[in-house]
Amino acid sequence: MISAILTFFGITLLYTGFLASADHMKTALAATCCGLVLLARPALEAINFLRAHLGGRMPPRQRGARAKKAPPKVYLKIVKSEDERPTIH
Repeated sequence: MISAILTFFGITLLYTGFLASADHMKTALAATCCGLVLLARPALEAINFLRAHLGGRMPPRQRGARAKKAPPKVYLKIVKSEDERPTIH
């Protein structure tokens, strides 16, 4: 409900700034900045809502348990042979 009210007033102030830009530039800039500030919170809430419902990153508490990584395969291994010299197998 608050987001709808802030959006309405933000758009109203943006339009007021647009209308006032012909005669009073300072007033137009002030009204436009206030309108953008009022529109920031609903825009951030909408972005968070879309991320949560359209496949964004899951919050850490909802992630499943991760499987352990298998140790990397070792193809060559240095071992000591019968004559106590290291060799590659």
